[in-house]
Amino acid sequence: MKSLLTRASLVVLLAFATTPIFAQDTGAITGTVRDTSGAAVAGADVKITGAAGGIARTTTTNGDGDYLAAGLPGGTYNLSVTAKGFKTFQANNI
Repeated sequence: MKSLLTRASLVVLLAFATTPIFAQDTGAITGTVRDTSGAAVAGADVKITGAAGGIARTTTTNGDGDYLAAGLPGGTYNLSVTAKGFKTFQANNI
């Protein structure tokens, strides 16, 4: 197994959307996970947690490296992406 220093890094593209549905304010976090060469990373684990706690969602990227976490209440979130052979990517306060 490669050392942590020689592993490729993940590049995560994030898109944020808020969609009011029937007077309920909810939103979604969606993105694409790619390696440093631009290739999609399929099967990456994406974990989204509320910055204040209480909310945790997990999903996995599809064959194109895409993921979607919908129906999230308005707020601030932390995101982490893990995939075998890559360093963990983290984004806080999104």
